[in-house]
Amino acid sequence: MSNQILRDILNTTAPFLDTGFEMPLEQEILLADYDLPVFKIIRSTAQHTITGKYINGSRLIIEGFFRTEIYYQSSAPSRLTSVSKKIPFQKQFELSEGVQRPYFITIDGECQYINTRAVNSTRIESRGVYRFTVRGYARLRQQTATAVDSTTACTENEEVDYFSLCGRGIRRFSVEDEISFGGAPDRILHISAHPGKISTRLYRDKVNVKSEIEAEILYTVEDSTEIHRMVKTFPCNQMADVPGTDESCVAYADLSVMGITVTGDADNRKIRCMVTAQRDVKVFRKQNMMAVTDVFSRRYRYTSQTQPVVCDANVVAVSRNAAVTVEDMIGSGYEVVHCFAQATSPVITTDNDVTVLKSKILFSAIVKNSREEYECFTKTESIVINTGDAISEDNEYFITVQAGECTAQMTSDVLKVKADLLITGFVICRRTVDTVSLFEENTEKTADTVTDRLVLYYGRKGEKLFDIAKTYKTDVQLIMDENAIESKILGDDRMLFIPSFGQ
Repeated sequence: MSNQILRDILNTTAPFLDTGFEMPLEQEILLADYDLPVFKIIRSTAQHTITGKYINGSRLIIEGFFRTEIYYQSSAPSRLTSVSKKIPFQKQFELSEGVQRPYFITIDGECQYINTRAVNSTRIESRGVYRFTVRGYARLRQQTATAVDSTTACTENEEVDYFSLCGRGIRRFSVEDEISFGGAPDRILHISAHPGKISTRLYRDKVNVKSEIEAEILYTVEDSTEIHRMVKTFPCNQMADVPGTDESCVAYADLSVMGITVTGDADNRKIRCMVTAQRDVKVFRKQNMMAVTDVFSRRYRYTSQTQPVVCDANVVAVSRNAAVTVEDMIGSGYEVVHCFAQATSPVITTDNDVTVLKSKILFSAIVKNSREEYECFTKTESIVINTGDAISEDNEYFITVQAGECTAQMTSDVLKVKADLLITGFVICRRTVDTVSLFEENTEKTADTVTDRLVLYYGRKGEKLFDIAKTYKTDVQLIMDENAIESKILGDDRMLFIPSFGQ
């Protein structure tokens, strides 16, 4: 007959989508009357911004835009200027099965290549390819055996600790402030913003999120070819409503910059800078249960099966500062104008037969030679990211790498570029537990038994009493009582008396 197995539900964060796609970058830029004419293309880049990611019915919809930025030298002597353009996009995916909330979606993107040419002095064309990787995660509910209803069964139980994504809090917000220039600005060349360090503090049904957004503005001043850099830090302190949260939970916050705009006039040497961002708070609750990992019958012949169950064994925060430097021999006679650093999302790879987490850093340095001509040198460097534990392909890594301040200098004929990196995120550590899925006793076929018999057995250090009890069709507690031991695992080699019910 079949015995009743008592079960419970174990929640774990499981992927429901893992795919990639490419999108073309094709655009034409016509310079305005107030733009300087093009003489030489110096540097062109493309970056993406995700403005929306949501599930509507059975579809995943992703919305955003590309921002192409082109630096060029004008026909005017020694003048470096720039122009940029936004290209909106939308992508949809059909989901094969229903997604249980709460879910979250990660989108990583990288420009594969971009070719830019000046058709004439007022028209620029760009062609390229951008590649995205999309991963979606939802709550997977798994049935796990927690007990076996049988008076003749002997079970091996294990306490399983696991984390479950129990709530999220998403909010879009804006921060703004006035910025004073040191000199009368002539032209703004570059505007960007990225999040800084983020910290969370939990209360009942609420999470306090403290963070920073750092905005960077590059501009030129009148009657000068020098490029000036200005950095403005916006502190953010917000309270997120996440029902079910308490001090025993673990919370992590992601901050995504959606856009940055500046308004003002050069006469007052002041502008108003506004940054739009989105905050996404994820709350994990730690829980535990007693899982039945093995079982046998002391009296009857039986059939049993186990099944693997994957759980979120731990959630670990990652917050690291790192610095990376590259050198390149470019020749003498150059003056560094400005440098950039751009980081890609980390990927798991193998390095010298060791599994590591790596990210690529793309360095770009604009330099000027003695003939007042501008050039751009680029180089890529890989870094290994330390998450505080060994990298495992079974784990899920939600890590972002932000490139902060970037500096460059010339030493003789060598260009040296250095960037500070902020590595943040969290890791969901996986664990697989084999639990009982089926247990049946055949009450019509009694196991061969011998009662009132003690068997002498020499146990080895580390051996489980359950395995010994299973061999001799006895009970773990009887072995412990007979030998006056408290642990279910032998701490050393020793002789044991086994109350045997049959072998």
